[in-house]
Amino acid sequence: MAPAGYEPLLELKGDAPELEGHAPRTPRTRRKALTLIALLGVVGFSAFYTLAPSKGANYAAQGSLGFNADADDQLAKCPSGLPPAATPPAKVNPFASLTIADTVSVSEWLLAPERGLNLTRGDKAPQLADNLIYHVDAFRPVKKDAVAYLDNPDTVSPPERFARVTIHHGAAPEPYVMDYLVGPLPVSEKTTMRKLTEIYHRDSIPFNARGYTTMSELSPLLTVIMPPLSEVTEDLFGGSARGLPNDTLVAAIVAPLSFDGAFRRGWVSWRRNIAGPWLHPVNFFQYVDFSGTDPSQWKLLKLVYNHQVFNSTEAFLDAYHDGTLKRLPHRPDQDPSQGEWSTRKRPTLTAQRDLDNLPGPRSVSFGGLRFRVDRALQYVSWMGWGMYLGFDKDMGLSLWDLRFRGDRIIYEASLSLLRGWYTCQTQIRRRSLLPRRPSRSMVSILIGYVSDRAVYVNASPAGNDPMQTTTAWLDRFFGMGSAVRDMIPGYDCPHEAVYLPATTHNFEGSIVRQRAICIFEHDSARPITRHTGYSEGEFGATRGYQLVVRSVSTVGNWFIHVTLSNANK
Repeated sequence: MAPAGYEPLLELKGDAPELEGHAPRTPRTRRKALTLIALLGVVGFSAFYTLAPSKGANYAAQGSLGFNADADDQLAKCPSGLPPAATPPAKVNPFASLTIADTVSVSEWLLAPERGLNLTRGDKAPQLADNLIYHVDAFRPVKKDAVAYLDNPDTVSPPERFARVTIHHGAAPEPYVMDYLVGPLPVSEKTTMRKLTEIYHRDSIPFNARGYTTMSELSPLLTVIMPPLSEVTEDLFGGSARGLPNDTLVAAIVAPLSFDGAFRRGWVSWRRNIAGPWLHPVNFFQYVDFSGTDPSQWKLLKLVYNHQVFNSTEAFLDAYHDGTLKRLPHRPDQDPSQGEWSTRKRPTLTAQRDLDNLPGPRSVSFGGLRFRVDRALQYVSWMGWGMYLGFDKDMGLSLWDLRFRGDRIIYEASLSLLRGWYTCQTQIRRRSLLPRRPSRSMVSILIGYVSDRAVYVNASPAGNDPMQTTTAWLDRFFGMGSAVRDMIPGYDCPHEAVYLPATTHNFEGSIVRQRAICIFEHDSARPITRHTGYSEGEFGATRGYQLVVRSVSTVGNWFIHVTLSNANK
């Protein structure tokens, strides 16, 4: 007897009757069975072709079955997208930046009471009247010492490492700024410090001649002189600055701030607090004196609005209230509610550009990258060329010990200064002389004295903005290196570029940018040599391949693209 619930199997032959309780087979059932068989066949063939050996595979030896156990090792592989390892001529990069550990140890050593510097930690919101470590960076070795090591790395020791440290002595009776040399590094019992006066500057820098400690340094003054003007600025510009997070006007100031350190003054320009504020000036300027370290002694010297100069806030308000103030004409592009045109948003077009929906061309190294990189030492080699990379807060990227086939071609390739002059016309007159009467197209403004002579700026139609006409930006101060941001793959550099990090330091701490430097090879799409002649062997061309080392800085509203390239000739 079969267990309950089971029925015995019957062998059906011919036209045997259907089992009781079983439905007869239908065409639909047969279609399902055929579909299942077809699917199993597809899966089987797919597995066969996926797992079968490649026809083009080369085998070192074949056994009786036609292949061996090491066949997988002989299959062709896609090239790596990573650069091959480089072999630097020396095992130490004498031009390397300080590490975070270096900077921390130097700072702690300087903060120790036995140094007697009375320093305030930079991350503790120091005041102008405090002593603080403003800047720490690597001090490059003397050239003869670096060359001696690089030429004989097996027998000559690498140069000792030192740090250049800038300290603001704001607590001194006569505040000043001083550079120091601290080393050798790493910090040990041998570490000492001395004044660094043989390079960079004279014995000491007057405190009034320094740059900005922070971009909010002027806030104590601006939050005093601007709120009383808020009603007027709302009427004139549709915005105000009350020292609140939602202020609709923001300030920018000129540089340099002093001629000789005798005073510290600058023109403040007001703009709308929206994306791209430098594109939205409101034609309102204030000339301020913020000499010394006591904000209570700072003061407003002049105001300029629509080419009209006022010696005080009261004079400006009087002209506004009595109707003698010449107001600016309405400008649609300066409407506070229509500011999106200065953003990076892609404009909405009525019709898409032809073929703009297709991806653009891109560079691909199908055989693998043709340059080598040592990430730890930041050394790069390519087609017989080799170089060490350096990076610092002041000017950013630099190349060192550039060689071709072992011969040194360049010791150092770097930026020394980036300076931006704006349009101005300056006159120096004797203090006893009255200002010349300006023409209708020129405003003459007294900005200070040098010895017994008065200094005036004549703002002409070519540049009648009192801030811009007295501006000479020295971007080394702002920090080309500290202004570097992570680059965007596929935009700043090709997708296959190799990225290297960089670290910069200031009084608040250290910043690491993982994609501060990019390296790639590309085809310049033009030959670097080409000739057509009339004799056999005269015709020919050489492809224009280039190795590119790149870094990008954004200093204020300036986008600075530093590209160092070398052609493979």
